[in-house]
Amino acid sequence: MSATSLAGAPLSRALILTAVVATVAAAITASQHYFHLALSPHLSRDHQLYRLVAHHFVFANSAELFLGTLVLWQTSIGVERILGTRKYASFLAVTTAVSTVATLAVLVLASQLTRGRFNVFPSGPFAVTFAILHQSHRLTPTLYTLRLFHPSLTLTTRFPVHLLSLLLASSQPPSTLLLALTGWIASTAWTHNVLGLAQYRLPRRVYRALARLSPPDGARDRIRRGTAVEHDEALVVTLAGGSGVAGGLASAAGGGVDVRGLRTRRASATDAGSAPAPETVTASGAAAPVGAGEGAAPPGGAAEPSGAGGPVAPPAAPAATRPLPPISGASFLRQWQAGLTGAPEGPTPAQIAELSGIFPHHSRAAIIAALQTSGQDVTRAAELLLSEGG
Repeated sequence: MSATSLAGAPLSRALILTAVVATVAAAITASQHYFHLALSPHLSRDHQLYRLVAHHFVFANSAELFLGTLVLWQTSIGVERILGTRKYASFLAVTTAVSTVATLAVLVLASQLTRGRFNVFPSGPFAVTFAILHQSHRLTPTLYTLRLFHPSLTLTTRFPVHLLSLLLASSQPPSTLLLALTGWIASTAWTHNVLGLAQYRLPRRVYRALARLSPPDGARDRIRRGTAVEHDEALVVTLAGGSGVAGGLASAAGGGVDVRGLRTRRASATDAGSAPAPETVTASGAAAPVGAGEGAAPPGGAAEPSGAGGPVAPPAAPAATRPLPPISGASFLRQWQAGLTGAPEGPTPAQIAELSGIFPHHSRAAIIAALQTSGQDVTRAAELLLSEGG
């Protein structure tokens, strides 16, 4: 299941669609000014209390809508899958109520301190978005890190979301910064169960009524996973290097792994005399070295004589076994890059044999490295080997 798919996240889908549709409708009807949260005169004199709720649904402009949608897309789906839809709905209800009260208090305090100059907050679900961002930062692990331009400049997978959220929070400073801060504080209070906020759950009747409003599309269907092991999964199992991981993969696939779906690759970078015994993956997920065990055939293919003096035929390999050669991390990355670019996976035995005949004093590893560096071009690889020899 993809991390950016809407499957299994009906509330996130409804949240994103509501923000988009409400903002576009307000822009078409030129009614954005009805959703701003202004203390005077709308709240204090005209008592338009609906603005306390309505300002959470409509962004003020298209740039904020674009940034807010991207942040919600990257954060809300993962948080809903971790918490569950009902708990996530309760979290949104609690943080929206707490951030609304906090926003009103900040607006009143700022108006008093600035003598009415700071009087209005722009519309948009800023507080809710940054409350979800806080939970995503707390619950979602970092997958990998990368270095940019300099070894000391290390970035994580959260960097794009943090950059988008920073742009969103600084769209209309200092108002949007204060709204983002109130949402972050509300989410922190829910995390630490201040006043029992984390224990609240929406009533089941309300939750079921909201669930009926969700369209019965494919996002609510059960997510099925095939039992056939794909080539990338086979590479991951080989990199893990153990039969226990293969057995775990078999159990994760439902116990019925179709090993015949494994597409293996011929290892061409190992010498015939020093090649380790390849492993075979059986239908039960166990891995065993070929040629090991009692009654195995010798490397020459002839059967060993038994104690009675007669030859013993080697046991026939099961129909559902395929050799799974060990693959290093470097070769895995090269094959992944070859799948993206369409380049050949590696040098062929004919190329290696041709260069070995021309350069008998070079090792096999040096010849393979030259072929990989030159993109499997024999002429360029020969030039590289000549330059190394000179």
